[in-house]
Amino acid sequence: MAHHLSEHLAAARTELHDRAALQGGAFRRRDLEVWGMNDATLRALVRRRVVLRLRHGLYTDARVLDAARGDERRMHLLDLSAAILSLDHPAFAFGQSAALLHGLPMPGRPPGRLDLVRPSGSDLRALTRPSAHEISLRDLRVRTHGIDVASTLRIEGIPVVSRILAAISAAAQSSPDWAVGILDSVLWADADALSSLRRELAEWPMLKGSGTVRRALDLARPGAQTILESLSRVRLCRAGLPEPQLQVPLYDDNGLIGIVDMDWPDLGVVGEADGALKYTGPEVIIAEKAREDRIRGIGREVVRWGWADAQTSMDSIAALVWSAARRAA
Repeated sequence: MAHHLSEHLAAARTELHDRAALQGGAFRRRDLEVWGMNDATLRALVRRRVVLRLRHGLYTDARVLDAARGDERRMHLLDLSAAILSLDHPAFAFGQSAALLHGLPMPGRPPGRLDLVRPSGSDLRALTRPSAHEISLRDLRVRTHGIDVASTLRIEGIPVVSRILAAISAAAQSSPDWAVGILDSVLWADADALSSLRRELAEWPMLKGSGTVRRALDLARPGAQTILESLSRVRLCRAGLPEPQLQVPLYDDNGLIGIVDMDWPDLGVVGEADGALKYTGPEVIIAEKAREDRIRGIGREVVRWGWADAQTSMDSIAALVWSAARRAA
């Protein structure tokens, strides 16, 4: 409908859109004064339905909302923007909302609930009586805690806690195996981050799910490139296999064969946690067949699996690894 707008309103719409993008897509009525715009302009844009009201006093461009309606991630981020702007104090995305912004692995669809944290300054009661400092609404939870505001940042215009705290808080809300995968994702980007993760958890002694995070930290390893690899490693070890080495380069007389996801050198078996997902063309399949032949040429057997195996039971894959070990022997 932008072609029905006057030049003045079209320019105002563009300015509102661009300024709102810097804070996640939403804006407040009271932002107009700071931006040097008047309320009459906003009312005119709302009448023409090119700007839509999200909540009382909160708006977004119709194009932003239309795009978000077809994308659950965009809708979650737009809701985060509106929720943060609606509060009268600073707040930051937390938990799975923060994990979504940082690109940490999520179990399926974006979370239905918005999760925020606000700094509590020197109020130590937030550490010992969290229920007294938590505001719960239908789709929004805001908790209060002493956080280092200097460690926060903006991603896609939305204030969010650090990647380390995002991982800890999201892992606390996850299943035990998925919690390991979230922490593995941090260690993949920074193999030395384990001590930082432990220190951050120590700052949240009353965090619900902290026990899950502590146990997951004991199992987290650098070297898992995907959540599938993390889930597979944990579940294969639970099925009785020894812990594999991760992301291992293998060589033969012709040089580097490749880097395998998992290696059990004592068993003579390598594992590839990908199934057939990435082999989309005949040339790729032929090259991978040659790669496997070279791996077998140095005395290793190869076992592959995919998401379907990891989502059900890895006992059958563990049995295949043991069978391959007997062949290798």
